[in-house]
Amino acid sequence: MVKDKFPGALPQPIVEIGQKLVDSQFATYLVGGSVRDWLLGRPVKDWDIATSARPEEITRLFPDSYYNNKFGTVGVKIDSGIVEITTFRQESKYSDARHPDEVVFAKRIEDDLKRRDFTVNALALDFKDLANKKTGLAGVEKIEKKITFEQSLSPDRENVGSGLEGKKRNLLTIREIPQLGFGKYPAFSVIKIKTGRQLPVLDQFSGLTDLEKGLIRAVGDPNQRFREDALRLIRAVRFAVQLGYKIEKNTAAAIKSNAKLLRKISRERIRDELTKILLSDWPAEGIVLLRKLDLLREIIPVLEEGRGVAQDWHHIYTVYKHSVLSLKFCFSDELALRLAALLHDAAKPRVKESNEAGKATFYFHEVQGAKIARRALTDLHFPTQTISDVSHLIRYHMFNYDPAQHNESTVRRMLHRVGGRDWMDKLLIIRIADRLGSGCKKGEVFKLRKLKYLIDKVSQDPISLKQLKLNGQDLMAKLKLTPGPAIGSILNILLAVAIADPKINNKEKLLRLAEGLWLAEQKKAGYLTREERKAEQYLEGKRQSQDISLQEKHHVRQR
Repeated sequence: MVKDKFPGALPQPIVEIGQKLVDSQFATYLVGGSVRDWLLGRPVKDWDIATSARPEEITRLFPDSYYNNKFGTVGVKIDSGIVEITTFRQESKYSDARHPDEVVFAKRIEDDLKRRDFTVNALALDFKDLANKKTGLAGVEKIEKKITFEQSLSPDRENVGSGLEGKKRNLLTIREIPQLGFGKYPAFSVIKIKTGRQLPVLDQFSGLTDLEKGLIRAVGDPNQRFREDALRLIRAVRFAVQLGYKIEKNTAAAIKSNAKLLRKISRERIRDELTKILLSDWPAEGIVLLRKLDLLREIIPVLEEGRGVAQDWHHIYTVYKHSVLSLKFCFSDELALRLAALLHDAAKPRVKESNEAGKATFYFHEVQGAKIARRALTDLHFPTQTISDVSHLIRYHMFNYDPAQHNESTVRRMLHRVGGRDWMDKLLIIRIADRLGSGCKKGEVFKLRKLKYLIDKVSQDPISLKQLKLNGQDLMAKLKLTPGPAIGSILNILLAVAIADPKINNKEKLLRLAEGLWLAEQKKAGYLTREERKAEQYLEGKRQSQDISLQEKHHVRQR
């Protein structure tokens, strides 16, 4: 463990705003997540201040501010962004399980803290103590525990990182950690604090104790907190995976019993919380927590279909566990990649069949999976680009490469199909996550290293129309053609030729080929159409006719 003096100094603009309110005889506190993150030494994105001053009094003190909401919050501009100052509020009814029916201002900070979600977010630092230099913050120590990747998956060690209070095993376990085949597995840090007695933090719900223990605990009655605002159900999981903390047992029980309240929350708000879970240090554990607390079925129900669905061949886990482990082994900070790793086999339960030998088959699960992911992410109102990227990655994650059978032209065709080098690099991340999450003993095997080598080797070769050394204008000038389908057909044929042999990608050579194609079309109408179809079949791979017959044979069950 690492122990440091903590925390750092508050930003001067924050101190000045607080002191200005205190000097004007208003009780003023730094509150909520900003106190939590400041005490933990985490970057503070939003500084929140609570005060006894009413909104109109705040705007008089800070002319360069804005106030246009019904929740008593005034935004004050500083160089680094906006500081939100909110008048003390107290509890009221929440008929829609999301927003208070009315905002009732309070006179005391204690009343304001009672309505907050979790104890670690119900802390308040008195600016009057700061103004009087009674900080006493030297009594705070940072306790940083390093957790290896292997420890986070071990079934034999103590329960580390995100999870549920009182459980002895990690949320996600495997018996043997596979080899990466490249680099090292990442490590994680879980930060807690140890506080002295003189800390000037108002803490009426033992939030400091929970920061010492690493617990996410609801303020007061957890059932009441979740019925007031059902978004807190998923926020509990989000905080747990962002901090590497456990969810306190009574809070967890209340989440599970109130899980269906999540249906009252807008899909956009749920999406935002899910995104934060997936981009945390513990995304896979976050998905497991959501499932154990009955929330996953309210968010991405298709993932639940993989529970208990066994796989054959090299897979040793069920579809569900494989999906979660693939997310665990997805070493990218990009949201689309993490979503693709999680959802890449979502169609398997629906397409599963058995072959003559009794082995499970999942023909074209990548095609159906892309459609399923698109529907699931559209339901959550993810951005169009994110949905498109995830669907594309899932559609092409089953790329096939065998060094004994395939050559450079195969790799060029592969790059053409997936959209270029950048997409191929992403698909390789998914493939390694897929392998590691399936029970394979090594992520990057020889054939993947050979594929990477060939990708580098052909990286300057043509794989798209933009890389041809001629364009439609050149063809029209040389062949005396007007704009029309023939131009596109000739270009597509020339691209296939250039992908097969990059030495052909020379303007003079391409024009000679184009002349021959056009002459053949004039002699026999339909020649270009037939040649273009052949070119498309070549670019799509030699097994296209077989794939079509398989698609007709294997009907995908709809649910």
